[in-house]
Amino acid sequence: MEEFILAKKIILGSVDLKHVPKDFAWYTIVTRFNYEEAYIQNVKESIMGTDLEQLVKEFYVPIKYIKETVSRIDGTKRERIKKVKGSYSNYVFIKCKMTGNLWDRLRTTTGAAVILSMGGIPVPITDEEIETIRNAQCMEGFSTEEIVEKEKELREKYIMQ
Repeated sequence: MEEFILAKKIILGSVDLKHVPKDFAWYTIVTRFNYEEAYIQNVKESIMGTDLEQLVKEFYVPIKYIKETVSRIDGTKRERIKKVKGSYSNYVFIKCKMTGNLWDRLRTTTGAAVILSMGGIPVPITDEEIETIRNAQCMEGFSTEEIVEKEKELREKYIMQ
């Protein structure tokens, strides 16, 4: 008896955007190891001056900055700033209007590993969920002025103009 195997052609990288919000929403991109900053820079460079630039509003890398005083062997002390990624290592969140062209650009930009999706549909997360992550990643050991300055620096780096 001859057996026939019916196979459905799988299109790699295809995405169903019918149920994706039409307005700006947050999406999660997992990058290669320690590639978060480079990935954002690569995306910015690849969309600069194109129609896609208007679809991207903001990036967020969930890094916790901790300022601590360290004692040296000679008895002197110095301050250092540690970056802690924790359970968000290699994550980049992007607030954008997801289209097929933007999806292709985000997933093929150097540094991307995967865009989180469920059943081929990108899954947006809410502003409240991003705020919860931001609060968990709040800076420690900094003065109010230092926090304001660091947040300004990060806004300039991650918010599209």
